[in-house]
Amino acid sequence: MATHLKYTGLTPALAEREPAPQEDVALLPSADSSGMFPGFDVAGMGAAIQNPGLAVFEHEIVYANDLADGLLRASAERSLVGKRLEEIIVCGRDFDVRAVGERPAQSMVMTLDGNLLEAEIRGFPVPWKGRSAVFLVIWRSEDGRQDIDKLKDRILRLEQSMEQSLVENAEVNRCLQAAKDAADAANRTKSEFLANMSHELRTPLNAIMGFSEIIMNQMFGPVSMPKYVEYARDIHTSSSHLLEIINDILDLSKVEAGKFELVEEKLDIAEIIRSVGNLIKGRLDKKDQALSVNVAPDFPALIADRRAIKQILLNLISNSSKFMERNGTVQVSARRVEEALELSVADRGIGIAPDQLEHVLSPFGQSDSPLARDHQGTGLGLPLVQAMVHLHQGRLFIKSAVGVGTTIRIVFPKERIADASTSEA
Repeated sequence: MATHLKYTGLTPALAEREPAPQEDVALLPSADSSGMFPGFDVAGMGAAIQNPGLAVFEHEIVYANDLADGLLRASAERSLVGKRLEEIIVCGRDFDVRAVGERPAQSMVMTLDGNLLEAEIRGFPVPWKGRSAVFLVIWRSEDGRQDIDKLKDRILRLEQSMEQSLVENAEVNRCLQAAKDAADAANRTKSEFLANMSHELRTPLNAIMGFSEIIMNQMFGPVSMPKYVEYARDIHTSSSHLLEIINDILDLSKVEAGKFELVEEKLDIAEIIRSVGNLIKGRLDKKDQALSVNVAPDFPALIADRRAIKQILLNLISNSSKFMERNGTVQVSARRVEEALELSVADRGIGIAPDQLEHVLSPFGQSDSPLARDHQGTGLGLPLVQAMVHLHQGRLFIKSAVGVGTTIRIVFPKERIADASTSEA
C-alpha cells in the first residue's frame, strides 16, 4: 500500500537527542494494567503513558503497551513489535520527529486487522539500549470528537436548563410580586377602613362618656335612686375602656396606612415620665403598686413626637401593672448607651413564654398563658408600641421569662439625640 506520510529527519533528530553513553538496558518490559512500564525512563510524559503507546527505534516498533495492542488489534500471533512504523502510520500530515513532545500530529493509523483509524499522535524522547528512541502516544480523534460532542451537548442542555430556570424564576417572582401588591393593597384598605370607623365611633362615644360622667357626679342635682349613679359609673368605665381600644386601633391603622405624622420636638424624658406617671397613678394605686423612675443625669433631650413617646410609655407601664401582682413595682429607666438612647420598662409580673414573644407583637395577639387570659386586653398595646418605635427609627427588645417578669428596652439611634443633631448642624 502506498503511503502519503513523509518521515522527516527521523535518525538525525534522534541523534541530536542522544544521551551520554550508558549501559545497555533490556528490551522494554510489557506494561502493567495501568499502562506503566517499570525500568523505562518516562520523565515528563505524565498521564500520556496511560494511553495507547508505541516505542520506536529507527522506524521499527520495539515496544507496545497493552492499550496499543488493544487499539491496533494486536494478538499473540500478530504482534506490533518488529513492525515498521510506516506499516502502522499510513497517511496524514507529515510526522516530524524533530517536533516530538511539542504538538500532536493528525494521522491515519492502520490496525493489524486492516481497519483505518483517524488519530492524533504525539512523541516523547526516551532512552533505549543507550540510544534515543521515541515513545508515540496515540489518541483516537473519533474519541476526542465524541468527548467534545458530549461536552457540547452537556453545555447546551445546561444552557437550556438555565434559560428555563430563568423563565420559571421570572414567573415565580412576578407571581410573588403580584401577591405582595395585592396583600399590601388589602392591608391598606383594612387600615383605612379601621381608621375611618374608629373616627366615626369616637364622636358618639364621647357623648356617652360625658353624659354618664354628669349623672355619676350628679352635676345637676342629686339622683333619687343610688343605683342610677352606680350604673352611670359602670357606663363611664366601660366607655373609657372602649375609647382606649378605639384610639389604639386608630393610631395603629394610621401607622400601617402611612398616615401617622410625627410632630418632632426636643423632649425632656424625665418630664414625660412624670406626666405618664400622673396619668396612670390611679391604676397603680388600686393594686398598691409603685413606679420607680431612674433617669441618668447625662440623658440628653430626645428628638421625637411627644404624644407618641407618651403613648409608648403609657402602654408599657400599663401592661406591667396589668400583669403584675399587688404591691409590685414598675421600674422605668433612661440612660445613654454609647451613641444611642435607651428607655426600659421592667416588672416582676407573670412573664411571657419564649414561643409567645412573636405572637404578642402582632395586632390583637395575646399570650396563650392561662394567667394572661385572666387579664383584660385587646392585644394592641405592644404592636402599637413597636410601630411607633419604628417610626422613630428605633428598635424594641423584649427579655421575658414566665414567673420571673419582663423587661422591654427601646433603643433610639444617635440621630434622635438633640445635642448630637445640633452639633452636626
